[in-house]
Amino acid sequence: MNGSGDVFDVARTGWEKDGLVGIPTLSGVEFAAHAAATHVSTELGIRGQALTLASACSTGLDVIQWAAEKILDGTASIVFAGSTEAPLSEFCFATLCAFGSISTFNDPPLKASRPFDLRRQGLVLGEGSAVMVVEELEHALDRGAFIYAEVLGFGTGNEAGLQNRREASQIALQQSIDSALAQAALMPEQIDYINAHGNAMPDYDRIDTEALRGSFGKSAYSIPVSSIKSMVGHAMGAAGSLQVAATCLTLAHSIIPPTINYEVPDPACDLDYVPNIARVCRVRRALINAHAIGGTYSALILGVPDSS
Repeated sequence: MNGSGDVFDVARTGWEKDGLVGIPTLSGVEFAAHAAATHVSTELGIRGQALTLASACSTGLDVIQWAAEKILDGTASIVFAGSTEAPLSEFCFATLCAFGSISTFNDPPLKASRPFDLRRQGLVLGEGSAVMVVEELEHALDRGAFIYAEVLGFGTGNEAGLQNRREASQIALQQSIDSALAQAALMPEQIDYINAHGNAMPDYDRIDTEALRGSFGKSAYSIPVSSIKSMVGHAMGAAGSLQVAATCLTLAHSIIPPTINYEVPDPACDLDYVPNIARVCRVRRALINAHAIGGTYSALILGVPDSS
């Protein structure tokens, strides 16, 4: 996914000032969702399928599922799977402010992104990209690649047809987590770490917590949970890929990233959020979850490969 906010803003400003002649010629193709994949394919000379999936904040997890399926069905031997977003522009930022999702915490501004904290007020917008190389284990070993993680399971959920929003969100997120655990053939207590969506919006963080309690039961209280959005902000379509990259590093180095700016516990969010300081911890299997605007949810389970 690619949201070229700057390109859009330049085109919009040019249109308002000078009409049609004020719009840069290539604007129409530069902010299309498929632009990023096209540019990468062209730059690297990749002639295989170039596909763009757009599932908002779940995109970075969904592309890993798509890539794994391509490897398993034999239609690809190696896939570059990732996501990107560039929303840090005036108009894109204004739309999210109008939606009421941007934090107004200013005490100080550097602490505005505070997932699971009682004083959280909303997200801090970020942007970026992360891309993973997905391939069969034997293929990676043959080329001498360092293997960060193995894809163990994936699941999705959807709010469609469920009336009460908070209840629907919890049910849909639990569905995605339960489906991922089932595909991976794992029990809840076999998960060592959860990289949560944790975007610091009050209701979203509660839904994260409630769904984790629902899916993991008592085990939820003994599994470290953290949100990297406390440190990098919410990069929208790129957020899932950044979570995947961070989790790969956790599996490779046995270091769990913290949830910074966690100062005042919220009774409604009562799990172990790895507050403020990274934690050295043996992690063999990790779950990542993501919420997408529109009511879809994804969960991905990664594990340390047997060969390592």
